[in-house]
Amino acid sequence: MSSKASISTLVQCFSLTALVVILWLVFILSLAFGQDALWGRDFSHFFLQTATDDILSGDIPLTIFVLFQFIFVFLTPILIIGAFSKQINFSTILWFAGLWLILVYAPMLLLTHVIFSSALI
Repeated sequence: MSSKASISTLVQCFSLTALVVILWLVFILSLAFGQDALWGRDFSHFFLQTATDDILSGDIPLTIFVLFQFIFVFLTPILIIGAFSKQINFSTILWFAGLWLILVYAPMLLLTHVIFSSALI
């Protein structure tokens, strides 16, 4: 692998990381872990505005739980993109990752959260 291709892949991963962080903090976190509201889910976790040290998810502080979940939100698109990063252009990679996170990953995260939270009760 040439140095130009390595730098290109590294820039794509960093840009994808920035996109995933923004989508995670703005949209996906509130969609998956927010409370029910009139039009679906509320945005109580928008940019972690409700995160304090005393909020727990089970026995784990909310911030640690959010970081743990973010690891999977972050790694999954990078693994998908790694398969075809050289074949498609950069803007298509970002569009694919953003749409995939919103249309596929967020609903599955919501579904698993609903299933496991009702199983624990």
